[in-house]
This record gives sequence, C-alpha cells and structure tokens, in this order.
Amino acid sequence: MSITVKDCLSLPSLCMGRVIAGRNGLSGIVSSVTVFEFDLTSDDIFTPNELAITAFYDIRNSIPDQVETIKAAKRSGIVALVLFYSDMVLHGVDRKVVEAADQCNLPLILLSGDDMGLKYSDVIHDICEAIFSDARSEDFYIDNTIDRISQMDDRHRSLDTVLGLISEYNRSSVVLCNSDNRILGYSLWPAGSSLNVEKFFANFPEDIHSEKILSYEFKSKGGTPLKLCFVNPFASISRNILSETAQIIQLYTSIWNVNLDTNSRESVIPLILEKKFDALAEVARSNNLELDNYRSMLVFSPKDDTSEIRRMIAEYDRTAVTDRYGNVLISFLSADLANTKGQLLIDELTGICSEKIYKFTEKNITKHAAHIYLEICSASSAIEKIFPMRKIVMYDTLHFAANCIKPESTANADASYYRSLLSPLAAEKSDELLLTLQTYLFDADASVKRTAELLFLHRNTVKYRLDRIRDFLGRDFEQMPLYQDVYLAVALERIREL
Repeated sequence: MSITVKDCLSLPSLCMGRVIAGRNGLSGIVSSVTVFEFDLTSDDIFTPNELAITAFYDIRNSIPDQVETIKAAKRSGIVALVLFYSDMVLHGVDRKVVEAADQCNLPLILLSGDDMGLKYSDVIHDICEAIFSDARSEDFYIDNTIDRISQMDDRHRSLDTVLGLISEYNRSSVVLCNSDNRILGYSLWPAGSSLNVEKFFANFPEDIHSEKILSYEFKSKGGTPLKLCFVNPFASISRNILSETAQIIQLYTSIWNVNLDTNSRESVIPLILEKKFDALAEVARSNNLELDNYRSMLVFSPKDDTSEIRRMIAEYDRTAVTDRYGNVLISFLSADLANTKGQLLIDELTGICSEKIYKFTEKNITKHAAHIYLEICSASSAIEKIFPMRKIVMYDTLHFAANCIKPESTANADASYYRSLLSPLAAEKSDELLLTLQTYLFDADASVKRTAELLFLHRNTVKYRLDRIRDFLGRDFEQMPLYQDVYLAVALERIREL
C-alpha cells in the first residue's frame, strides 16, 4: 500500500485538521514532507509526492501571491498543503485561496488557527514515521512506484523522473544503460552527489565487485537488453530489490510507451522530448538519421490502433519517424506538409482521427519539439475548452491557449479587466448572447453563416444577437484593439465555465 493524504489525516498531529479545499486530491500519494516559507513560483523544480507545511508568513499580506503559490505548489509536485497558525498569521483564509486549491485539486488542510502549541516538527515526525513504516514492506514497492508514476502529469513522466523515484526509495544512485553501457538515464543520491556517471561507466567492468555497487541485466517488455546499476558508497545494497526495480522499468516503458531500444530509429523520440542531445546525436548517427532535415511534427492522441496513421505517414514520407510516447503518437517528417500532397495527407488523417491533430512546421523542428510537447501537455485541456470544434491545432492556437493559463500572462495579471469586458452580458442574464459570441469567435471563425448553422438559427437571428452584443458592450467588439481583448475575455470565460 501507499501513504495517501487521506491516511495522513488520521495521524495524531493532523487528526484535528480540516480539509477546506481540494478534496478530490486526497488520494495523492505522500512520499516525503517539506517546509516552505518563500517564493515557490519556479517551474524548474519538480519534487513529486511531497506534503508541504507552511504558514504563508512571507506572503501573509498578499492574496494574489498566496493564490499563485497554491498553483505553483501543484506544478512542482506537492500533493497537499498543511496550513499552520492561520488566525495568527493570515487572520483567516481568503476565498480566492480556497478556490485556487479546489481548481488544482490540491488538499488544503487547516490546523487550529490559534494553536501555537502544535509545532511543525510534530507533523513532520508523524508523517515521516508513517512513510518509513510503509517503506519497510517491500511487498508493495512495485505497486507504490507505479501508482506514483500514474499520478504524474505527462510532462513530468520522464525516464529520469522515474529513476528519481527509484533512487529516493532505495537511497542509492541509479543508472540505466543498454547492453553497450550507453547511458539511458540516471538519478544521483543524495542530490548533488559527486558521482561522475560517465567516468564510472568507462571503468564499469572493473568497478562491479563491491556490495555497494550492484548491476542487474534484464530485458524490457519489447525485448531490449538493459542494465541497471545501483551505487551507494554509504551502505550495502540488497540484491532482492534489483529484480523488482527491473519490473518497475519494464512496466513503465510498456504502459507509457517509452522506447529504450537505441538500435531503432524510433528511440530518438524520447531523447528529443527529454532534451538528451548528446545521446540523441549518437543514436541518430547510428541509425543514419539527419535530424536537421526534419521540418514538421505531428502529434495525435489516438484512442485506438495507430497502424493506419503510421502507414499513411510512412507512405507519404519514408524518412518519417513515428512512435508512441506516453499518451500520444508523435511523428517527425522531413517532407513538406504545406504543399498540395501534404494537405491531402492532413485531410486524410483528419478523416480517420476523432481527436485533434497538432501540426507544427519549423526549420530544425527537433530542436524545438521538447518545448512544443510541454506546451501541449499543459494547454491541451484549455484548447479543448476554447476550441472544441477545431480539428487541426497549429502553434499560434497552442501558444494562445498556453498564455491563457500561464499565471504570469497578461490574461491572468489583468483577469478583473477581462471579466469586466463581458460583465454587461452577464448583467443581462441571457446565456444566448454569450453563447452566440463564443460560437462566432471560436467555432465559426467569425462567420455569421457558420454560426447560424452551428446554433441552428437563421442568419438574421445571429446578426440581431451580434448587434445586441455591440449595444451592451457600448462599442463594436470587432474593431481593433478591442477585438483582441474581447477575444481573450471570451476564451477565459470558456476555460472558467467548462
């Protein structure tokens, strides 16, 4: 089993705590506990499954900073926040903070607001004891780790992150390589360890003789020969854990479609998306791939068999590299998609794909693919809400949706302004006007005829409603620069209401 946020609420120091928000996140697994009283807005640090303790002391006078800290905590991998001394420090928890935690499904646990007798160390001790007690049982090592991987979002579910979970659990540095000792990924323990992985593997055969350095050879589910190495200069390593760790890697690569076979051209896809450029160059060279020639990238989210999509792409471009990665199917093409034949391919793919197709064209696309993939992971749900009827998504659409949800973007910094733009329509209490405006801007590409078709209305009815919208807004919303503000305001409204 795993220790969850809900389990922690039964511990002596937390049993009197109240969950005031984020109840949908109570099943989150807790593997460690931390304390923070400083800016947590960087996305560079990802520490999965941490429960955080705070009093928001450093940001006690700023509700916007508290809201942003909630969102940043979720992005960084924190699974719950325990809020101490709220009556003394914050003088109550603001409604906006509660709403942010609910939106993020991040449990916000409120301890007695004026009880200064309960200390951080009490909570830390109870949680750590529960975690260590659970970890002593190796019976659930595989299940616990797979559960933790499944709770990650797509952009964080990389091989190095998985090896980090293994390293953390076993208190050892972990290195995974292929049968030729080509390093596929690693995680050092403790963090900041001075182990020189490349130098270590240069002398790998001579070094494998100590109980503090163990290796294990196995095959992935696809039959790829792999070698797992544990290094711990401080303590002995149990050999029993090696086979179970190998099973975790087998399950991870199978469930989330991670290709570790460096002898296949498709193995460049995870290397591209995880920005492992040194290994990428080596694998591309051994597979005779000219990465600089690739100019297009297609991303699908197929629910069914992908063989027909692969066949169509391969017939169009024999140099194309296509494979699953996580929950998506990704293809890199060197052939031009902007010409007539390329458009025919896109039309055919649209005909057999029920989901959206992401299409990007750029010189040296493989150098920008990791950034594009991360934006897809973060913004795909927003795109579904803003552009539900759009089948082909290009970068301008992706970038727009990503900016709508970025905390530091203009859309969020001036959220009250964008809400005020549509307030005359809200005051009218007529959903039909807002629905018409949304459909006209986002589903019908500002076409009255298409809007009428989608809403099953006469064109004159649509024109009448658009005129009423102009009257309520007091100006023509299709004139710049107001148009771009209204466009963004309606997008934010769609994100909020769905």
